[in-house]
Amino acid sequence: WGVDGACWCSYKYLNAGPGGIAGFFVHEKHHGKDLNILSGWWGQKKSSRFNMAHKWQKEEGAAAWRLSNPPVLQTVSLLASLELFEKTSMAELRGRSLLLTGYLELLLAQGPLKDHPSVLSVLTPSEPCARGAQLSLKFSTPELMDAVFRGLAKRGVLTDERKPSVIRVSPAPLYNTFSDIRGMVEVLSVVLSETDKNGTAPAAKRQKS
Repeated sequence: WGVDGACWCSYKYLNAGPGGIAGFFVHEKHHGKDLNILSGWWGQKKSSRFNMAHKWQKEEGAAAWRLSNPPVLQTVSLLASLELFEKTSMAELRGRSLLLTGYLELLLAQGPLKDHPSVLSVLTPSEPCARGAQLSLKFSTPELMDAVFRGLAKRGVLTDERKPSVIRVSPAPLYNTFSDIRGMVEVLSVVLSETDKNGTAPAAKRQKS
């Protein structure tokens, strides 16, 4: 693409977890050029790094932009993730992802979307080529979204909220199963049936609980 540079996180797509170490790319056309950069000890040439001389000799390529040693725990967590990726391929992961998300979309259409059309919809494009693994579920009110989000979490279903009224559901092809997806949709149906559009449980259910 000819981009000058890029940076990216690893916590989501590489499953390194929150706080995971990031990465960056600098196009080779900028290597060795006299650019203004934040210089740090790890950007110094390895051959002269321990000379402790007051002379800046930067590494070649993107290594010149390094400031300090990377944090150990974040690096180890990323390494564990990359070891998993080495056992598969992006083509296999994408293929499984298409099946998992398609299954999620089907079950939602046959269950919650059909039973609660006035309070629930899907924002994500239905064309597989226009989306990733995630489906964004939009609820009619912020109160309902908050109640459903808490109801899912209480039953062991971990999702991602985006206020005011969206819950993001993303089957991870590395470890989620079709059974996981079916269970998630079943739990969503239960939570919706126990919650009114204002985000509160009916009086009878509140008294029972």
